[in-house]
Amino acid sequence: MTAIPSPRGACCSVAARLLRTLRSGSALPSELLAALGVTNDALLHLTTHLESLGFDISRHPMLGYTLMEEPQCLTPEAVLSHIEGDWVPEVMALSTTTSTNTEAAERGLLEASGPLAIFAEHQTAGRGRLGRKWEAKAGEGLLVSILLRPNSPQATWTRITTLTALAVSEAIESVTGVYAGIKWPNDILVDSHKVAGILAETGTSPTRGAFLVVGIGLNVNQTDFPPELASKAAALRQILGGKVVNRAALAAKIIDRLGFWIERMEQGFELALKAVTLRSTVLGRQLTLHSGTMSATGTAEALDENGGLLLRLADGELRAFSAGEVSLRGA
Repeated sequence: MTAIPSPRGACCSVAARLLRTLRSGSALPSELLAALGVTNDALLHLTTHLESLGFDISRHPMLGYTLMEEPQCLTPEAVLSHIEGDWVPEVMALSTTTSTNTEAAERGLLEASGPLAIFAEHQTAGRGRLGRKWEAKAGEGLLVSILLRPNSPQATWTRITTLTALAVSEAIESVTGVYAGIKWPNDILVDSHKVAGILAETGTSPTRGAFLVVGIGLNVNQTDFPPELASKAAALRQILGGKVVNRAALAAKIIDRLGFWIERMEQGFELALKAVTLRSTVLGRQLTLHSGTMSATGTAEALDENGGLLLRLADGELRAFSAGEVSLRGA
C-alpha cells in the first residue's frame, strides 16, 4: 500500500480548518493566525504541505491567501475540511491497496479503537457481496471502509448496513441533487442503475473484542464501464451529463449522514426505517430472494425492526430474511 502524505492528528485537523476558511474567501495572514491559533511558521508549513498535495493557494500582499483550485485526489485534509457534523472519525487515504475492508479489518485486529475511515484511490482486490470483484479505475470512484466498535448490542449491528445505505443515498442527493433509491439490502440505485454497493464484515481482536467494518464502493466520476456492466451500472458523472463531482465533499457528506444515523441506531432506528422504506426499490414488488442454497419467491412486504426483509410467500407465510440476493421478477 502507499499512503498519501499527511500531517498527523491535530496538524491534519488544522489544515482542514485552513481549507474550510479559505473556501469562504480570501483571508489576510493575521486573520488566519487568529482563526487557527498558529504561528507564522506553522501557517507557512500548512500552506506548503497543502500545495504539495495539489491545492493551489495564492499569496497576495494586499488580498492575503486565496484558495484558487483544489485537486481531484482524496486526502484526509480535503475530506475533513468538508465535514460539518460532530461525528468525526480518524481519516486515512491510500493511493493503492488490496481492499479497504481488509485494511480496516487489519487495524481492527491490531486494536484500533475507531471510528476510522480508510479511503483508497485504487484497489487491486476490491470485493463486494458474495465474493464478487469490485472494479474501479484509479481516482474516479469513492472507495472507503469504516472501522466501528459500536456501543450497542452486537445483535443490532445488522442495522448498520441499513443505516449506511440510507446515509449514502442521502449524501448523493444532498451533493448532486439526484434522487437515490435503496435496493435491499445493500445496493444504491439511480434510475435503476447501480451506483454504489455496501459490504459489512465483522471481526474480533484478542483484547478489544468485536468490531465492524462497513465498506462502500461508489461510482462517482467514471465515464464508461466494461460491456458486461454498462447496462447495469452508472456513475454520478454520467447521470449528471458529464459534470465532475467533488469526491471529498461527497465523502464528507456520507460521513456526516452515517454519524447522524449511528448515533440514533437504537432509539432512532424506527425513523431511519421510515426513511429507507420511502427509498426502497423492492417493497411492494414480486421478487425471488436467494440466501445460500435456499431461494424464496414472494412479495416484499416490509422491513423488520433490524432492517431485515419481510417476504410474503405464496402460501401466505410472512418470512423474515436478514440477508440475501434479490432478483425482481419481470425486471
